[in-house]
Amino acid sequence: MKYILSPIFFCLLNYCSFAQEKLPAAANLPEQVGDIIFNPQTDQYNFKLCDKDNIYQYYGLNTSYKGDIKALKKELFAKIKYQPQFTTVNGSITIRFIVNCKGESGWFRVYQLDGSYQKIRFAPAFVKELSDAVKSLKGWIPGKLPDGTVADTYFYLYFKIVKGHLKDITI
Repeated sequence: MKYILSPIFFCLLNYCSFAQEKLPAAANLPEQVGDIIFNPQTDQYNFKLCDKDNIYQYYGLNTSYKGDIKALKKELFAKIKYQPQFTTVNGSITIRFIVNCKGESGWFRVYQLDGSYQKIRFAPAFVKELSDAVKSLKGWIPGKLPDGTVADTYFYLYFKIVKGHLKDITI
C-alpha cells in the first residue's frame, strides 16, 4: 500500500506545483476588484489623478454631476441619437471611468452585455457614440472625504438599449 500511495502523492504534488506557476504575481494584481489600471494604448497621459493610491467609489464620497442625474440624463439623451442601422443592438453598455479631484473624467472602460447578460461586442460605431457622449460631459463635481478634501473617485453609467434606442441611463 505504501508503494502505491507514494507515486500518487508525488504526481499530485507535481501537478499542484505547476498549477501555482500559472497564477499572476500578487504585485501585478489590482488592490481591489474593479480597479482601473492606466492603459497607455487607450488612456490620455494628460489626465492626472490627485492621489493614485486612493481612488474611492463615487457613492461613498457623493461624486455627482452639475444639476444631478436629471441634468446628466438630459445632456446624454440630447447627444445620443437613434440611428436605424443599429436596430440589432439590444442589451446594456456600462461605461466606467474616474472623476479626479479637479472634476475631470478619464480612463474610460466599456462593458457590453446582450439581453441575456452575456458578453457581446456591439457595432463599434454605436459604442463610440456612447463613449464620446460620456467623454464630453464637463459638469462633474468631485467627491469629498469627511474632512472636506476633494478626492479621485470611480464612476459608472449604465445604458439600457432596446432595438438601437437608448431607453434608460442609470448610475
